Amino acid sequence: MEPALRLCMMSYLITTRLALFSRVLLLGIQITSNWLIPDHDAEAFRIKPLKNPTSADEAIRLTLEGFNKWDGSYFLTIAEDGYTRPQMFAFFPLFPALVRAAALPVHLTFGPELISLRSCLMVSSWLLNTTLFVISAVLIQKLAARVLKDDSLAYATSVLFCINPASIFMSATYTETLFCTLTIGGLLAFYNQSLITATLLFGLSTATRSNGIVLFGFFVYYWTQYLIRNTLLSLSTGRGHMVLYITLQSLKIALILIGMSIPVFGPFLIFQVYSFNRVCHATKFTFPQLLFETLLPVNSALDTIPSSPIPQWCQKTLPVPYSNIQAEVWDVRIFGYYQLRKIPNFILALPVMILAGRAMVVYCKENWEFVKRLGLIPQRKSWEKYARSQGFLNEESFLLLAHMTFLVLFGVLFVHIEVLTRFLFSSCPVLLMFAAHVVTDGPDSRFFRGQPPSSVLDTIKLIFRWTNNGPWPKLILTYFFLYFLLGVILHCNFFPWT
Repeated sequence: MEPALRLCMMSYLITTRLALFSRVLLLGIQITSNWLIPDHDAEAFRIKPLKNPTSADEAIRLTLEGFNKWDGSYFLTIAEDGYTRPQMFAFFPLFPALVRAAALPVHLTFGPELISLRSCLMVSSWLLNTTLFVISAVLIQKLAARVLKDDSLAYATSVLFCINPASIFMSATYTETLFCTLTIGGLLAFYNQSLITATLLFGLSTATRSNGIVLFGFFVYYWTQYLIRNTLLSLSTGRGHMVLYITLQSLKIALILIGMSIPVFGPFLIFQVYSFNRVCHATKFTFPQLLFETLLPVNSALDTIPSSPIPQWCQKTLPVPYSNIQAEVWDVRIFGYYQLRKIPNFILALPVMILAGRAMVVYCKENWEFVKRLGLIPQRKSWEKYARSQGFLNEESFLLLAHMTFLVLFGVLFVHIEVLTRFLFSSCPVLLMFAAHVVTDGPDSRFFRGQPPSSVLDTIKLIFRWTNNGPWPKLILTYFFLYFLLGVILHCNFFPWT
């Protein structure tokens, strides 16, 4: 094996071990804090108590109960009983369907006399998220190596991912880890020019969370850049019939984008049809209902939807259930969260906004010539300052940064602001790439003697060495460790860390 390949494989192995270590550590903190601290009396949806739990059920509850608070209660209930309440249609189906599919064989093998379906679901959720977290850690290292063209920065990116501030949501019964895995996998395929694979993975992202549809912007940018650069090249070579050429190229690209949009937008649209059928008591479309209720059968004894009144938004010209349910139940609308009593939640989200804002400012300041042309026009030698070829400041980072900028603006304007931390860290790998760029900006602080750390312990030592690189690395690492710890303690006891 080539030395470079051997070093690369060794770094992936250490990344895997570090990711597993972080999940086991987080599990231990969750068990301890959930046992020592009583649950806060939050006004939130809660899982119904189990009737006649077995000793195995009690053991699993004591071990994993803290991971099933807040939205986790919804996902676990959907996996167990299907969509039985109107507000549940704000939660997309892929994650609970996978959790149920993994749990059913175990439940059917051992039977309800030994272990309930609920307990099987709790175990399968944690195992699924732990497995996906390890996969995500390796994928983000590969993506960072591809984008940044720097192995040490790529390794630092994966290390920071393992201790990221949204860590609790990547072990809890939430969609963050599945969405992160699919998104990073899709981006890696995109940067490797495997557009069909990227399209399919982005489509699965959309079946996991609504903001998966934003990933379609990568294809729009790719083909727009392709059209502009090919047009400029044709003009420079004196090609004839340019109007006809541009027209034909534009039509070809439009057809390609329409074809790519079907698998990306399809899961979202099909789920909206199913949601409309159920919540609005419609009977126009039967296929989505058959599909979703095969994957997530509805417990008719708990189904409150048939007796629920039809919401007024069902009469709208374009009644999109997702946005209407979000607005009706959680008041999700533009500036809907801007209230004085919500100031503490804005303070909680402030660090991620500062980190994202600094990433944008640093990149734009260093690469303004590239940014103001949106990276669409090829580099010219006459430009004195252009994107660098390596590291966070290279041109490959631009599109990831643009994606993050859009999500930051959308999050600040529309969503519950405390969600912004998990929203960005599960969707924007460039945030971790920038953090790695900052914390490793110092002498002899990336690899030991040019080689990756040989163990998890060496990696932990390396993290503490990063704190010697100035105030910003100290602040970033303090933020990561503090939110890692506080997130587990507060979230698993129903305190407002959602």
